[in-house]
Amino acid sequence: MKKFVFLLCLFFGGASVCMASDVTIEEWRLCYQIDGAECSFPVTDGLVVNDEMKKIYFWVKVKSPRDGFIRHVYSFYGTGTRPQFSHWSNEERELHMTEKVPSMIERIGLDESVNAVVKLKIRKSDGFRTWSTKNIGEPLHCGKWAVDVVDENGEKLIPTVEFTVVSKR
Repeated sequence: MKKFVFLLCLFFGGASVCMASDVTIEEWRLCYQIDGAECSFPVTDGLVVNDEMKKIYFWVKVKSPRDGFIRHVYSFYGTGTRPQFSHWSNEERELHMTEKVPSMIERIGLDESVNAVVKLKIRKSDGFRTWSTKNIGEPLHCGKWAVDVVDENGEKLIPTVEFTVVSKR
C-alpha cells in the first residue's frame, strides 16, 4: 500500500508533497539577541516580551539531510489592533508570500491572524542554526503572539510557541 501511495504522489505532484518531513528542529528559543549564531538573552518569565526591546528573535537549530528551507509563521491574536505588512517592499512580500503560503497556512490550521511568514534557507547539517526577527516596538504590537515552524510542504515541525508582548512605556 505504501508503494501505491508513493507512486500516486510521484504521478500527481512529486514525492516531497506526500512524504513526511525529513527536517527536524533540534532546539528552539525566543530571545532578545543573537551572538555568533547563538541565542543570547533568552525570553523567560512565561514568554512575556518587553516592547522596549524593539525586536525579538526566534532561533532554531535544524537537522536536515539536504539543503532547503523552512518558514517561521508569526500570528497575532492580541488586542484588536492588528499589525500590518506596510513596512514590506513589494520584493519582500513576493519573497515571503509565495503561492504555496496560503494553502500551507490553511493546512496547519491558521487563519487571518497570520501577520508574517519568513522564509529561511537551511543547509544539509546535523545542527544548522538560523533565526528570524520580529519588530515589537510599537504599541500596536502589544498582545498575544504565536510562532509556528513549517517545512517546505507546510508540515509543522514543532509545537506552536506562544508569547505575549507587553508595554513597558
